[in-house]
Amino acid sequence: MIYPSNSLVLAPLSGFTDPPYRRSARRHGCRYAFTEMLDAGSLAMGNGKTDKMLVRDDDESWLGVQLVGADLAHLAKAAEILNDGNFDVLDFNLGCPAPKVVRKGEGAKLAEDPETAARTFEVLSRISRFPVTAK
Repeated sequence: MIYPSNSLVLAPLSGFTDPPYRRSARRHGCRYAFTEMLDAGSLAMGNGKTDKMLVRDDDESWLGVQLVGADLAHLAKAAEILNDGNFDVLDFNLGCPAPKVVRKGEGAKLAEDPETAARTFEVLSRISRFPVTAK
């Protein structure tokens, strides 16, 4: 079990779940928090903005990272990059309904194709040194 029952979990929120926001949530009892959702393609291609979203403060006892993507090569490369980081879980996004995500066949759109979603999850699970979840 990753989260004990009755746990407060701070989901990834684009533009919000940076270290100061997570610190505030932790002061109010939330131990389990995630970085912002990261685009696997941006991470794989070395987008500096994405790298900044991976910062973990020294006082964070637990931190999850969430990826979104559909391209298997980008997901594999992103998982390899994340393996060098300090995270507790890698979560794969299958629910984001944002038009810019769905247009690329990612997030909620990928969830409509269980066979492809399973292949992406398999790639992440095989490469990641962290437990892999999906939501």
